[in-house]
Amino acid sequence: MSRTTLKDVAQAAGVSPTTVSFVVNRRADHIPESTRRRVEQAVADLGYVPSARGRALASGRSRVVVCVSPSGPAAAVVEEFKRELSDSLMAAGFTCVFLERPSDGDQFVQLWRHIDPACVVSWDALTAAELLPLERAGVATVTGLVMGGTDEDRAVDQQGVGRAQVEHLADLGHRHIAYAMPVMTREDESTARARLAGATAAARESGLADLTVSTVDLDAVDGQRAVEAWTRATPSVTAVAAYGDLQAVTILEASRRLGVRVPEDLAIIGVDDLPLGQLVFPTLSTVALDLRAAAADVAARILAVVEPAGTTVPVERRPPRVVVRESTLGAGA
Repeated sequence: MSRTTLKDVAQAAGVSPTTVSFVVNRRADHIPESTRRRVEQAVADLGYVPSARGRALASGRSRVVVCVSPSGPAAAVVEEFKRELSDSLMAAGFTCVFLERPSDGDQFVQLWRHIDPACVVSWDALTAAELLPLERAGVATVTGLVMGGTDEDRAVDQQGVGRAQVEHLADLGHRHIAYAMPVMTREDESTARARLAGATAAARESGLADLTVSTVDLDAVDGQRAVEAWTRATPSVTAVAAYGDLQAVTILEASRRLGVRVPEDLAIIGVDDLPLGQLVFPTLSTVALDLRAAAADVAARILAVVEPAGTTVPVERRPPRVVVRESTLGAGA
């Protein structure tokens, strides 16, 4: 079956191809309403889909946003954020394409010879060498959403996440709190350090003892080692703020194996509000991230650079929300 062309639509609607082009590219302000509706009906009847290249030529720019993320497996919350961002951009008429960042910097630079996006969005900060070809091509960039940027650059207030954890534990009367860091990859490092900074500031402002900072791998033996160290310390740690729900569940299971009662002996709070947290016993308190609002904020920032004359208003970031369950307040809380 041959592809329906713009000329086919023009013939069915009884108008010129130029008129059809104006309508499908949303430049039909000067065209009578009855004519515009006739063209739109013909487009629907024939199933006409404008080519991406043709629309780019007509509008003078691409409608594709390329999002570059680090290589390797992505966490469930990252995948959810990507879906929300894609939906937000699609609502504004842009297509979002996700690429893993090549390990070879030269490959990254060469990539733009084959792709002509309206904007490149990067999870981390781009180097000067990586930015140069984009700048020369007039491609807008939004970088540092997760790693390497400032607190204002990041899609989520990571310091606020750590702060919310410690403030919750302090409100429950805990004075000696541990912070469980992950075994950091490059992707985790910036986020983990920002969360720890927020937790440290909250402990200081609440008049607590300095946080006991420990690295906890997603491993039963490592989890038990950490729990033993915390509970045997003088004075003992009575609560743990974990970098993420997976670390928190590791600590929860280690506590069960060692006979350490949660939350009576050791309260535990994670981050991400993964479904797993409601399946363990006791159920896991956590900090939930508003990924829809974060994605809408990032989409607004993208649209502000690709459509500077538009009326896009950035979305205000919402503070992280503590979800209280049994691991900090006990059964029936």
